[in-house]
Amino acid sequence: MRDPGHDPIETLEPFLDAIHEGVSRAGWIPVSQELGGREYLSGAGTRNPVKVARTALLRFHRSDLPCEVMLEIRAEHGEQGLTGALALVLAGPRYADLGPAATVLDRVTAAIRETFRKNESISVSLDLGLASARISGPDARIQLRVTSVLPPCRMAEGAVSIRCLLLSDVGAMERLLECPEIAEFLPPVAE
Repeated sequence: MRDPGHDPIETLEPFLDAIHEGVSRAGWIPVSQELGGREYLSGAGTRNPVKVARTALLRFHRSDLPCEVMLEIRAEHGEQGLTGALALVLAGPRYADLGPAATVLDRVTAAIRETFRKNESISVSLDLGLASARISGPDARIQLRVTSVLPPCRMAEGAVSIRCLLLSDVGAMERLLECPEIAEFLPPVAE
């Protein structure tokens, strides 16, 4: 008899269940889940060209890490079938305390190349934000986002495959947090 954990995942709910289980097994606690939808055009020549994609945003935290560290998972069931991405999100220091963005990105991507599998698709973004127009540019807060796209072929392999992939990717994100290139985004440790 076939294990149902190896059956293809075709809808959002079992995908979210596999995500919750995989990330929770790594010690991360769910803190929020937002469900939504968006409309898209399915193509010419159909009776109802407007379709709705179902979306979810899940956030996880680990109690032994600063509150500035979070995992976010975006999942969608839409035009491309089931898709998902896991992101390590760090709310970093003031822009003035970090240095030139290009240099920071070079250091971060070097750490990523040493931490993740060679064939993995990882994107990096460094966002600047001001809480008010009265704040000057050097006081902008930085957010670092390291994102791993979940390969669509994993959906066909079932929940077990998704959980294993997430355990691996979460482990790589945790190792990334130990790199000095990433540590500069974390708040100082109080003694």
